[in-house]
Amino acid sequence: MKSMVETGRVSPAFVTPSTPARTVRVMLVEDHPIMRIGIAALMATRADLESVAQAGTGEEAVVLHEKHQPDVTLMDLRLPGMSGVETILAIRRKSPKARFIVLTTYEGDEDIHQRKSRSSPLYRRAFG
Repeated sequence: MKSMVETGRVSPAFVTPSTPARTVRVMLVEDHPIMRIGIAALMATRADLESVAQAGTGEEAVVLHEKHQPDVTLMDLRLPGMSGVETILAIRRKSPKARFIVLTTYEGDEDIHQRKSRSSPLYRRAFG
């Protein structure tokens, strides 16, 4: 697979050879196994990404986050039982500096839009 520099998507001026590459440790939280497997497979093609844990529920994600302490968590909002928002808040109670990328297949996810439109502290804490 060609790098972004080789394909022309990133200018070589932005790549500094003296800066060592850092692997970003990612935890995937997605209740659909096919999606988890697919995302993990895509990540495996990148030398700078490492999938350190995968969870199918919010409850499992809280336990795995504490165990693996990933750099970032790719979080689905629609989970069975504990929602993605509830999971983020539970993880943040134990790890206040935890970082998240929210993943959802729903264009108009109400959880985000309701909290964002009300300027809720929940939205800023969980996603800010």
